[in-house]
Amino acid sequence: MQQYRNLILGFVLIITLMTGLGGFSLYHLNNISKDVDNIYNHPFAVSNAGQSIQTLVFAMHRDMKDVVLVKDPDQLKATLEQVHRQEQQVLKQFDIIFERFLGNKVTIKQAYQTFIEWKPIRDEVAQLALAGDTEKAAEITRAKGAQHVDQLLSEVHEFVLFAQNKANQFHKQSSKNRDHSLSVVATIGFLTIVISLLIAIKVTRLILNSNKALSQREHLIDQNIMLANLDQQGVIIDASNALCRFLDTTKEELVGKQSNFFDNSDSHSMLSEQIWKTIKTGKTWQGEIRHINEDGLMHWANSRILPNINERYEITGFTNLLQDSTSKKLSITDKLTTLPNRRSFEDVLEREIKLSYRHGTAIALAILDVDFFKLYNDTYGHPQGDKALRDVANCIIGCLRRPSDFAFRIGGEEFAIIITEQDAAKAQAFLDRIREEVEALHIPHEKSTVSEYVTISIGAYWSAGNQISDKNELYTEADKALYLAKNNRNELVVHNHQSYLKTA
Repeated sequence: MQQYRNLILGFVLIITLMTGLGGFSLYHLNNISKDVDNIYNHPFAVSNAGQSIQTLVFAMHRDMKDVVLVKDPDQLKATLEQVHRQEQQVLKQFDIIFERFLGNKVTIKQAYQTFIEWKPIRDEVAQLALAGDTEKAAEITRAKGAQHVDQLLSEVHEFVLFAQNKANQFHKQSSKNRDHSLSVVATIGFLTIVISLLIAIKVTRLILNSNKALSQREHLIDQNIMLANLDQQGVIIDASNALCRFLDTTKEELVGKQSNFFDNSDSHSMLSEQIWKTIKTGKTWQGEIRHINEDGLMHWANSRILPNINERYEITGFTNLLQDSTSKKLSITDKLTTLPNRRSFEDVLEREIKLSYRHGTAIALAILDVDFFKLYNDTYGHPQGDKALRDVANCIIGCLRRPSDFAFRIGGEEFAIIITEQDAAKAQAFLDRIREEVEALHIPHEKSTVSEYVTISIGAYWSAGNQISDKNELYTEADKALYLAKNNRNELVVHNHQSYLKTA
């Protein structure tokens, strides 16, 4: 209701302003009419130019008298230069008159010709003065020069009078136009108010409908798009209900808390550090986040974090857009261990082999098998066996430290690890640490003949990037190494082209 009240007040203000504008326009139309008078007052421009010519001619004639009297050559030269400047100003005034004079320009041409014919007289006086014949120069100035100036002033005065009469005619006409304009503007002002009312009614309806549609869109966004607004420190300012459902929480519980970009998996610290390095530079970050709910179920989402920039190009906060990818992820993820499954393994292995071959970097494939797992299931039961597999998977995940290393569950008790850009010795040390860490979990296995705890056997094949281009070859060689490792169990066998290296 307050929204509509403000809208009504806004339109009342608009109508008031338009009414004021109408009165303001009527008031200033009178002034505009005066301005129009000035626009049409070409005669005044002509009159002013004519009077300027008269003044300049008087000044030039006076200076020519000084030319006769001046004795100093430098001063004589300066006086002649001044006369030349005045002559140029007179010519400019004649240009204005020729452009704007509204009568018969014969009189203008006659006056202009008279001014041009005066120049030889001035030149003759100047030459006599320079030659030192001041008496003859003075005589010409008093006689022929003065007569020419009188004639010129008389001719200029004629078109000045004509221009003034023309100005009076324009003024009378402009007064009539002003009265007519006032009545027209008053009518238009009234019509403007009426039309404004009609427009206001129409706009009101459009705004009401638009607000309704906007509210519906906002509701759809809130319910269907996972969206959060974060401040500069990553604290949640607002979150959509769709995001709240994904996180299994409420908006009240989210607002004001650190977001950690909604990843609460074991690797959230590393991921947050990576995200901050990107978005603090003003660049958009895109990637995948994992969220574990209170029931321990893993959910995945594709995340896009966009910096909000103000007009000074400063980061004021961030917008986090997420898209639930759990269903898609589950199609390539092992449900029991949350590790990527066999299908994902095939895709990643093929991709990494191509990259390794292209860049000439090393690649290693390791296949891990839980020792005597069938006996474990027979002894402790399948639920306990599932828990043991989850513990082994989590142990493997915990050992991965580089983004270029990948772990998979490719069968019942069989896992795979892809290691890139590591030499054979480092790959062997890394895999042996996983073997030791699994045994260090101390998962009891009384039927095992190699340890009192659950252990794993690992077979791996290491190759330089330009020595292998087929995933079947890599898998076959790794499987051969696993076969050798399972001869003794709880053992690592690495094949590196030349030999099989064992670690137990």
